Amino acid sequence: MKKIIIGRNNNCHVVIPDTSDLVSRKQAVLTVTFWGKMVIYDTSNNGTYVNGSRLENGKGVRVTRKDKVSFARVADLDWKDVRDPYRTLKLILVIGAVVAIVLGAALGWWFSSSQKGGEPVKTEEVRIRGEATTTVKPEALPVDNTDKKPVQQPQKTKKQKKSKKGSAVEKKEEKDVTKNTPIVY
Repeated sequence: MKKIIIGRNNNCHVVIPDTSDLVSRKQAVLTVTFWGKMVIYDTSNNGTYVNGSRLENGKGVRVTRKDKVSFARVADLDWKDVRDPYRTLKLILVIGAVVAIVLGAALGWWFSSSQKGGEPVKTEEVRIRGEATTTVKPEALPVDNTDKKPVQQPQKTKKQKKSKKGSAVEKKEEKDVTKNTPIVY
């Protein structure tokens, strides 16, 4: 909450010009919240009036920019002189929010366009020796752009090439992988 001091003194935030000396040096205090709610307090001898009603000294009354505020019935408050004390902070917050939205949209677009054709990479669950692991389907592997061929799959080792029938573990692995294996995203 910010305080705006209103009066005849040149040190006040809002200076009320008065040659009759009826307006006090510190006539009133206006408190303003971040959200724009305003309360005015009379701190004078000759009175502060809101819409024709005199304020009690020290008691606050809620006001808006549509209300007519008069000081000692000789000078009226010009609301153009009352600046929003939170204007700079609000401006920084709005600019920060716009920048955050733009960056978020740009990052979202970049992540979505960096995947193959904008589609998620397909994976499947494979059971090896009873343990589930997730692997990328061969059609989802990146393509070498120089000659438009898919990336080479790993070659079988000499041991795997020599084995015609394969071991019992390899046969069990082949049985666990079927076309009905669920796809995990």
